[in-house]
Amino acid sequence: MEKITVVTTQNVAIEYELASLGDRYVAALIDFFVLFMYIVTFSLLADYFSSIQNAPSWFYMIVIFLPVSLYHLVCEIAFHGQSFGKYLMKLKVIALDGSQVTLSNYLLRWLIRPLDIMFTLGGAAVLSIVMSDKGQRLGDMAAGTSLINLKSGTTLDDTLFMFTDEDYEVSFPSVKQLNDDDIGIIKDLLSAGRKTKNANVTRRLTKKIKSLLHIESELPARQFLEIIIKDYNYLNS
Repeated sequence: MEKITVVTTQNVAIEYELASLGDRYVAALIDFFVLFMYIVTFSLLADYFSSIQNAPSWFYMIVIFLPVSLYHLVCEIAFHGQSFGKYLMKLKVIALDGSQVTLSNYLLRWLIRPLDIMFTLGGAAVLSIVMSDKGQRLGDMAAGTSLINLKSGTTLDDTLFMFTDEDYEVSFPSVKQLNDDDIGIIKDLLSAGRKTKNANVTRRLTKKIKSLLHIESELPARQFLEIIIKDYNYLNS
């Protein structure tokens, strides 16, 4: 599988596996099925309501086809780079500059989608994806994005990294006493506590970190540990 390396704004290099044409095709089929079921369902409802009410026909056309045309844009914005098909196939849109994907990125992908998919029956998208070393269709090239496979490979959650704003203010400067191994353990235990919903793990870890770094804080355990990781990342970026 082809891979790309994305460097985040904090200079953290993340390697991603590009989405294959096969995975993209299956995701597109799932999305098509979702839209088809929507059209069939609301067409039947429109027929029923039009028989008992005198609403103009254009109203039902808008109710049916406007959501269809906006489906991919709304889904990717609402679900952070995923439609239902992409979610089931574990695919996701990312920004190649390492930043968060913005509304304008999603909008550009959506505006060029007709040229990529509809007008050329997917031919333009396939050709550009095959020729691009970053797995980009034309919409991705315009938006500076690509589609990755989340099934394998290193992701942001596998690293010590946590996003911080440029104007981020450090809460606990003493985190400089820690090292990458310490932060890795903290993040692993924090993740384990979240998955098992075991609050004792994070409470015990919080107590140990406070004692080690001589910190007094009334923050909830999970919030405290997340700030510790962010402080460390910011100070060492």
